[in-house]
Amino acid sequence: MDKHEYVEEVRVEGDAGETRKESFVASYVRLQESVRARLEISNVNRLKRKYPPLVFVSQALSVGTCKDEEELAAQVEKTLEDHGMPEGVVGEELVKRVASSLGTEFVPCAAVVGGTLAQEVLKIITRKDQPINNWYVYDALQADGIICKL
Repeated sequence: MDKHEYVEEVRVEGDAGETRKESFVASYVRLQESVRARLEISNVNRLKRKYPPLVFVSQALSVGTCKDEEELAAQVEKTLEDHGMPEGVVGEELVKRVASSLGTEFVPCAAVVGGTLAQEVLKIITRKDQPINNWYVYDALQADGIICKL
């Protein structure tokens, strides 16, 4: 999907309860382009505030399959290098945590992500409201869904 036309209800100023429908067009970057995206942020702390490290681990996993912690660490390092990222963006603890759950499916996590996906598909079909634009990463340990536009 390159672009998506959708309608949102917007409150009319000055009138307490009245709304009107407005049409919008959102543009989207293809998955392959977002995987290769180069972020122009050199400060590690600023980068971590804008894009949580789990996003970069997810990017590394989307490029290839990893069987263990060493392969995952190497893939993350390569992904960060390819994107021109500074060192220290992804910590060893996060890589260990993700590597320990490779190949497993945590049912409550799958339910949350599946529910979110269903909601976004309905937005696309009904053209009501804007769907998530780009990356959605769910961190089950933090119970936090992260949306990043790369």
